[in-house]
Amino acid sequence: MTDLLSIQKPVRYIGGEWNAVRFKPEARLRIAISYPDVYEVGMSFLGLQILYGLLNEQPYIHCERVFAPWPDMEEAMRKSQELLSSLDSETPLKQMHIVGFSLQHEMLYTNVLAMLDLAGIPLNASERGESDPLILAGGPCAFNPMPMADFIDAFVIGEGEDVVLDICHSVDALRNSGAKRTEIVEKLGEIEGVFVPSLYERGMNRLGDIFPLTPKMAGIPDIVRKRIVADYEHSYYPSRPVFPITQTTHHRMALELMRGCAGGCRFCQAGYTSRPVRERSAQRIMNDAREGLKRSGFNELGLLSLSTADYTPLPALCGALIREYHPQRVALSLPSLRIDKLPPNVTAEIGKIRATGLTFAPEAGTERLRRAINKSFSDEEIYATVRESVTANQSTVKFYFMIGLPTETDEDIDGIADLVLNIKRLLQEMGRRRTAIHVALSPFVPKPHTAYQWQGQISQTEIERRVNLIASRLKPHRIKLNWHDPNRSRLEAAMARGDSRLGGVIRCAYENGARFDEWSDFFDIQRWEEAFRSQGLSLSEYAAKTYEKDDVLPWQAVSSRVDPRYLWREWEKTLRGVESRHCGQEECRVCRVCDGETIVTIHAPNEEAAVLEESPKAAGQGCRYRLCFRKTGRLIYASHHDLMILFDSLLRRAGIPLAYSEGFHPHPKIVFASALPVGMESLREYVDITTVEYYDPSTLKDRLNANCPAGIQFEAAVQLDANAKKISAAVHAFHFGVRLSHPEMDAEKNELIECALRDKELIKILRLEEIELSRVNQNECLLKYVCPVDGGKYVKPEAAIEVLRRVLDLPLKIVKATRLDMYDRSGDGMLRPLILKYGD
Repeated sequence: MTDLLSIQKPVRYIGGEWNAVRFKPEARLRIAISYPDVYEVGMSFLGLQILYGLLNEQPYIHCERVFAPWPDMEEAMRKSQELLSSLDSETPLKQMHIVGFSLQHEMLYTNVLAMLDLAGIPLNASERGESDPLILAGGPCAFNPMPMADFIDAFVIGEGEDVVLDICHSVDALRNSGAKRTEIVEKLGEIEGVFVPSLYERGMNRLGDIFPLTPKMAGIPDIVRKRIVADYEHSYYPSRPVFPITQTTHHRMALELMRGCAGGCRFCQAGYTSRPVRERSAQRIMNDAREGLKRSGFNELGLLSLSTADYTPLPALCGALIREYHPQRVALSLPSLRIDKLPPNVTAEIGKIRATGLTFAPEAGTERLRRAINKSFSDEEIYATVRESVTANQSTVKFYFMIGLPTETDEDIDGIADLVLNIKRLLQEMGRRRTAIHVALSPFVPKPHTAYQWQGQISQTEIERRVNLIASRLKPHRIKLNWHDPNRSRLEAAMARGDSRLGGVIRCAYENGARFDEWSDFFDIQRWEEAFRSQGLSLSEYAAKTYEKDDVLPWQAVSSRVDPRYLWREWEKTLRGVESRHCGQEECRVCRVCDGETIVTIHAPNEEAAVLEESPKAAGQGCRYRLCFRKTGRLIYASHHDLMILFDSLLRRAGIPLAYSEGFHPHPKIVFASALPVGMESLREYVDITTVEYYDPSTLKDRLNANCPAGIQFEAAVQLDANAKKISAAVHAFHFGVRLSHPEMDAEKNELIECALRDKELIKILRLEEIELSRVNQNECLLKYVCPVDGGKYVKPEAAIEVLRRVLDLPLKIVKATRLDMYDRSGDGMLRPLILKYGD
């Protein structure tokens, strides 16, 4: 087992979160699902929470999670020959029946290979045997499965919760009947929405692309159509979301308002592949919020969709959420807003709880280009939205633009700078000089199943020239400008529309060290260019590849249900600068996704959501309590920052409303005595909290213990006097217990240590008190000592033992360090445990 203290951020690998399913002995089918990135990114993905909850509701399935180990963890695992295991029960992936990956973007491909390799599973599907799990993949990248076709047994096309149970039922039944692995894979290919690469003969188009041509056997469809959740209103939502122990990329409870997008942007793959528009009712979302917050303890709700501002009852929903959760200090975030659709006063309402930023995506700098890409709104509409939405609580306003969209000219590039500078002047006129403007530029990446799937990407040189034109105009005005790495965008473009020849490229790049390609610290374009050359291919040519109308496209074996003829007409409209009707129009059959019966556009009624009636809280200064708790087990790997987040959520789960500080950025009144080093356990930690109402201390302790994760246990609670010192000022000494090891901890070695600890000069240097040494076994002894705390500074166990090593010239090693207690000084100068000062 890897020593977690030897790697960065060990909390990523400990599991045991609230609502995680650790053991399920009755399950017959074992599944591991993964967002193949680091824990903080993967746990922010709502799709993972949906599948995890849905599958674990089935008695015969135990679904677990696994994430990509950070490079330092991968190195440690390879050194110790440790197999990659699930986070929940630490079961090696090789022992699972199914391992599923969510491919949300192309930069995850090498992480998938790294995880398979670490798990001891053959990389190529053709090399796997009877004892190997089935490897599945889904997500946006499954709409072009060919680059990863060598490595994946079956791809899920479309919305996973609509097909995953069909897959599980089939696999479970076939396994119980004694079917071989190859038989199971073949049967998966008969399920609607499942594409199995090995079941197709391959052909070649005029550009040399290799693609699936015809099925090898009866019962396998020529074209696999995506699965769609037709009854979205009643579809599954995780009412018991797994609450991450550490801060994640998006540390909030996600509420999905709708599927599909009414925007109709011609470049947007998600806008086409998620059709049709389907909205959930505001009341359903309110109910999901209540259940999820009660069972998780998040302090923020994220209202998610491809275009949240298009959600029909958005103002009513935001108003209801704010009325219900403003007293609890639960913030709202709206990550995806269309400038031309932002309802009045929404941003002012959400800013009441917490200072926020706004994010808009005009995409193009001129009205002409926005009309060409079917994102038509005027500059005046943008300025009007800024005037209406930017309030005193908006610390930043972010704008996203694309570079290299079809038909883009230098006039459109100048339009980006003009638009941003005009907005800066407008904010100054509004008295919002402190509101920062951030501009993000992303090179256009053509995607399959869009109106631009036939078009290539402009060259890297041209991308850089256009970025520099914008930067030269914005930087003198102190506008923060970021842009996506053009090299990474070039690789994305090559992978997004690539064929099966890219499997060799991906494997070569992986074997040469490619990992975490979305992270700038690890991305290396030279590694990828060499991988392309090794397969006789050119990265730049792949990215710039342009198809003609009648060409066979590498991804033709899967269908988003959007008619390709419709997509081509949308491309022609781009050239003419003509707008199209957006998705979400009633009775629309233009793109051919809706069938008018089971698959239709669904709009939520524009009505108020019911708010729970709560008794008003009594006004006053609040009640102060001091809590004593243990931090043990795997939670010793959680940092102090992790603990702060955990306690805020713990108190929310327990239904104990806290008092908040005043000011622009109010914080809950939680004060810890001292930060505990990562890896150290504690038998008596202390924290002061201020609640808005009175609780009997014993009741308070019991309610907290009923909601604790494994590793936290409350020992005592007392109410404090109004004038009691803060806990951080009350601590005067720490009591430590340190287990030491030596290869031969005999009586002589023990005596040497005891003599050293009686040396007054040494003790003076170390500033230790109440020293006690005892023998544990033939290799270990236990050193207990008290050390004073002065302004938060004290002698850490590592420092004390290092002095002993030098003085005694003994290879002493710390086996375990424990903070046993904290002390205050009473009136007579004696040290006493903190909690006893107020009665246990």
